[in-house]
Amino acid sequence: SHRSDMAMASPYDAVHGSLVPIAVVVVGATVLLRKAWGWMTSLDEAKDALRAEMGPEATRKGCVDLPSVFQEPQKELTVVVPAYNEAERIGSMLRETLEYLEKRKSMQPGFEWEVIVVDDGSKDRTCHVVSEFAKKHGNEKVRCLRLAKNAGKGYAVRRGMLGGRGKKLLMADADGATRIEEYDRLERALEKLTQGNEGQPAVSVGSRAHLESASTAQRSFYR
Repeated sequence: SHRSDMAMASPYDAVHGSLVPIAVVVVGATVLLRKAWGWMTSLDEAKDALRAEMGPEATRKGCVDLPSVFQEPQKELTVVVPAYNEAERIGSMLRETLEYLEKRKSMQPGFEWEVIVVDDGSKDRTCHVVSEFAKKHGNEKVRCLRLAKNAGKGYAVRRGMLGGRGKKLLMADADGATRIEEYDRLERALEKLTQGNEGQPAVSVGSRAHLESASTAQRSFYR
């Protein structure tokens, strides 16, 4: 009842109750500022690391002014392809990938995409092959980020992700071991995880482990 509600309120609540919303606002603003500062710091650290990694020559040419995953997304999808000495195989993988992405865009006009190939210090013509695709499709769609030295697949993937502009980030192997069409299944899995909330972080991982039994050789009885 109204009487019991009034009985539960203490004199302290009556005097200081108005301070509670103000305190909540201040705390909320502080949290947002800390997050914003963290994002800005992470972006600065990523840029500094990239400058150090690519060397003074790349910095002088302006090659390090790359987009960042910490900025507002400009694409629906970023495909990150780590590559090391993949000049012989990456061409066919890129053709299949770009064909799929263009087809997807024709069916979904707002589906903007990009492919970032991270050349992990290759000694062959990997970056040259990617550059030919960039000339044909434009740097807005295809980019090659060339690392000064080989740092390993994990590092290459991380560096590519840091430069992604997509709402969704996909890692795909340069040898095309998994067909790009499988992205549809990963996307549906992400939608189940986020339940339509695009701001909800989520990770979906594809596995070929279920194919092992089918690819294992079976011995006959007499062997």
